[in-house]
Amino acid sequence: MPKSKSPWERAYDSVRTRNQLILRKFGWGAEKLGLFGITTVSLLGTKEQFKSHIEGGFYGSKMSWDRFGKGRHCWQVDHIRPVSNFDGDITMIKFYFSLSNLQPLWYCHNMAKSNLEPASYGLSLEADKALWKTENNSNRNEIVKSYLSAVTSMLKEIQ
Repeated sequence: MPKSKSPWERAYDSVRTRNQLILRKFGWGAEKLGLFGITTVSLLGTKEQFKSHIEGGFYGSKMSWDRFGKGRHCWQVDHIRPVSNFDGDITMIKFYFSLSNLQPLWYCHNMAKSNLEPASYGLSLEADKALWKTENNSNRNEIVKSYLSAVTSMLKEIQ
């Protein structure tokens, strides 16, 4: 019977698989990426580097690997710049799929954030990272309200 994987190994595998699926959708399989010197490890780092990076982004006393998953009281690995916005441009692969584009984010925040770029709700990439790590819930709540208001306005424009 194989040993079950730890939460951080499951997180790494999940991110790696999602990245691969999206890249393949644009014709960027492992062999083609290899021609450019791009591998999973060159993008995400080793499993240990991934674990260290994500743990470095933990905020609050309740965020831990035991709470990784889906659901109200869990957190997920968030792509700060959503990979769903990737358009297939080789020059942008490292921008969207690298370790530096990942952060731990509470499930409810990740669902609210959806696939919008930080700039679409008035934040720089650095400010977006800081927003979700702050312990100042009132500040985060105000920005999330502003963000949700911007999303609502965009949806109204589309309809």
